[in-house]
Amino acid sequence: MDIPKLKTTKIDYAKNFVSNYTDMENFFEEICGKFPGAILDVFDTTLDTKETRMSLLRDEYFRLSQEYKYLNFIEEVFSINDNMCFIKLDFRRYEASCASRMFSVINRLDAIDKLIFINQELNLCNCADINFIIEDINLLKMFLKSMLREIMRVDLYFDKKPLLLFGNFDLSLPIAFKNSDDMAMYEKIANNHGLYFR
Repeated sequence: MDIPKLKTTKIDYAKNFVSNYTDMENFFEEICGKFPGAILDVFDTTLDTKETRMSLLRDEYFRLSQEYKYLNFIEEVFSINDNMCFIKLDFRRYEASCASRMFSVINRLDAIDKLIFINQELNLCNCADINFIIEDINLLKMFLKSMLREIMRVDLYFDKKPLLLFGNFDLSLPIAFKNSDDMAMYEKIANNHGLYFR
């Protein structure tokens, strides 16, 4: 069995939301107000800094125990979108020459995800492309877990029923949609897996 690999693509999914954007760092701000959006979260409301549940976000056991909800959600989203996802990622940031960064990434991944990540590194370390297609659920789950564990900052885009999921902190992932019908559909899926849009 072959370890799944990212495939390069010339498709820049960001242009499906905004035709001219300045950079990925400001991309979320550029689409806010133009498209329906929410925060995908384990909590149904924004937590106040004085709330006792805030301490859960610093509890690694709690954070890891919530991953399955996001993984189940993303698996269903992946299926709805014909098992295809786009990702924007500059692998040169994780080159073996940056040994401390590479070790930090690998050290925080599960065993299967280490194999998948190293395989990407070996195949893409000299790749100048930053737009890729994911066509394997284990590859997608590796990137999602790296987002949830705050190892890598990546964004995921699904095209058939457009959804853009942004990497973020504290299990709170900004999410954008092309229309409110898709948002309502995805919200039901999130709720079925114990997640909320807020």
